[in-house]
Amino acid sequence: MRSKKIYFECGALVADHFSGVGHYVMGIAKALDDFIGRPEHALLQAQSKTTDETILCVPRNHRARLNKFGFLNTKAKSFPFHSRILHKLVDNKLLPPLDTWFGRGTYLFTNFTRYPLWRAKSATVIYDISFELVPQFVDANNRRFLSKVVRQAVTKSNLIITISKSAKDEIANFYNIPPSKIIVAYPSVDRSLYYKRSPEEIKEIKIKYGLPDNYVLFVGNLEPRKNITTLIDAYTQLPLDVARKFPLLLVGANGWLSETIFEKLKEAEKAGYTIVRPNKYVNDRDLPAIYSGATMLAYPSHYEGFGMPPVEAMACGVPVITADNSSLPEAVGDAGIMVNSTDTKGISKAILQLMNDDSLRQQLTARGYEQVKKFSWDESAQKIYKALVEL
Repeated sequence: MRSKKIYFECGALVADHFSGVGHYVMGIAKALDDFIGRPEHALLQAQSKTTDETILCVPRNHRARLNKFGFLNTKAKSFPFHSRILHKLVDNKLLPPLDTWFGRGTYLFTNFTRYPLWRAKSATVIYDISFELVPQFVDANNRRFLSKVVRQAVTKSNLIITISKSAKDEIANFYNIPPSKIIVAYPSVDRSLYYKRSPEEIKEIKIKYGLPDNYVLFVGNLEPRKNITTLIDAYTQLPLDVARKFPLLLVGANGWLSETIFEKLKEAEKAGYTIVRPNKYVNDRDLPAIYSGATMLAYPSHYEGFGMPPVEAMACGVPVITADNSSLPEAVGDAGIMVNSTDTKGISKAILQLMNDDSLRQQLTARGYEQVKKFSWDESAQKIYKALVEL
């Protein structure tokens, strides 16, 4: 039997700031670790006459952070550098080929950037190309960096992995590469965490974070791409007496260029509308109860590689309003109300419709539960694993 090693670069999993990329890497790594421990994996090895070993690669100073994830069937190996040095070497194109350090094998890079290799094959995860398609919504420094490293990754990688069919088409068309070089491995939600919570738990969370009884929810970073100013404009077009029964709740960290959003908030409050934020940082484990307590999720983003908040909301039994662009129709399917992200009146009309129509909310909730079943960490992890083995 031939022997093969898969080196899984997972710096985002142990980074100081746990981002959306970190959540994706965690979901894939956990599902892959579980799959490797099952009989199906042994059967696959026997059929392919291959013995393989998956090794998680992290910066030297963060290796201990892997312990909290409880991986049982994957090994770990450290980069020879501290994370800060690693990033500087990458930025300055001074990082030596990784396979001269780790050895021969297939390398999976999980955060847009493909590190140098001498002879090994590689796959790179590119979540979206918003920095090329909607550059006005991406920080200039980040845009320049991603534009450079992603083009290199697309050129040098043997395989590209992305998170939606929409993103796959965009990558293939923009970089003029064959679609066969790209596979889609959807993100999912942890169903042991994201489910409809009990009235008692919802009440406790509302007290903990100072939340109103009813609310229209938005979840995401407060930044231009998320289209929060249009959402606020749409919300303030609601009749004031109706809006007062359903305050707008914004849950998310302050992003870049958030000043305009806060100016809009002040204007809305002066007009008598209630827009609130939690009174403290929201722990990830409390987020499902916040979703569960919402009347709806309003998420009219200008662009998404996939769009996790709508899927998380659907898993928690909450109807969704979202935009009809990029990957969002793919993520939500027929389980949400689709609007043009620039249509303020359309967004306002959709919010009012869900406020007043119990039957529609119930219908969309039922569809949402079915839609979420289409996305599985296990299926995506196996798809990536099998593609890597075949490289």
